[in-house]
Amino acid sequence: MNEPSATTLEFSHPVATSEISPDGTSVERRAKKNERAKLSTRLGLEAIDDLFFKVRMTPEPEGNGLIVEGRIKVRFKQTCSVTTELIESVIDLPVILRFEETDESGEGKIGDIDIDDEDPPEPMIGGRFDLGETMVQLVAQEIDPFPRKPGLPYADFSTATGHHEKDHAEPSENPFAVLENLKDKLR
Repeated sequence: MNEPSATTLEFSHPVATSEISPDGTSVERRAKKNERAKLSTRLGLEAIDDLFFKVRMTPEPEGNGLIVEGRIKVRFKQTCSVTTELIESVIDLPVILRFEETDESGEGKIGDIDIDDEDPPEPMIGGRFDLGETMVQLVAQEIDPFPRKPGLPYADFSTATGHHEKDHAEPSENPFAVLENLKDKLR
């Protein structure tokens, strides 16, 4: 995957915590055609047909961070790793994230990460973060790097690729058979 620079994020949705209501703020965003095209290249996909997220951002009661909860849905096309046919895939992912203020070096200002936490908090710098880029990173983690056409059995590689057993030479004798014969001679 190609890493974008900060100025070329394909699906940017900047958020400033100062603009979030104390009761929470809802956000919905659907990727435009040109954003989907650029993202499909970055993520190594043939095409992204739809990318949509809907979340609710709520400040933590202690004022230490921000909770983001919702869903992201992506419909895309990628190449089957066995047959090289184009296949459609869908990711429908629940989102539960916690953002916390950090300085530009990535070091936390509020406190250290507790190892009992399920996931470390996502970084915010100066009360700002890019929600769109965070959603893209969540999707990237879920994409199967070796997708298989649905219904294709794992044992049926030869049928899917056109290669057949009879096209290959018989496997050679067990390499340890020679040792077995030697063992018999030593007795």
